[in-house]
Amino acid sequence: MEREKQVITLELSPAVQEVLDALEGDTVGHKIARLVYNESRRYLEACEREILELEMKYGMSFEEFQRRLQEGELGDPFSYPLEEDAMRWEDLIAEKAHWLAHLKRIASDARPSPEVNVDDICTLRRDDDYNA
Repeated sequence: MEREKQVITLELSPAVQEVLDALEGDTVGHKIARLVYNESRRYLEACEREILELEMKYGMSFEEFQRRLQEGELGDPFSYPLEEDAMRWEDLIAEKAHWLAHLKRIASDARPSPEVNVDDICTLRRDDDYNA
């Protein structure tokens, strides 16, 4: 269900107005949409980096980590470091999905450059990638 566009009034300092005027975009709404899109993308990329750090630390995907943790192959599943990493990893996966959904919703309003495809922002990995 698509929401109707809203008219809002913004109070901007002259400095912010000057920078906003210099940004790419046809209208203030389009410029703000691009800013929101770019910031959401930065959050998504930060999640991806943290997920990659955990994948590198353990040499496996989250699914494999979870399975091996539950089977006791990684040590005591209730040890603080393992439990902390498991919770953080799970949170990052949920956060990644959250930001990706936002990007998909606002992509048409932000009209990013044609070479950017929202579906390509997140890199999909296979289990084979961890054994290389």
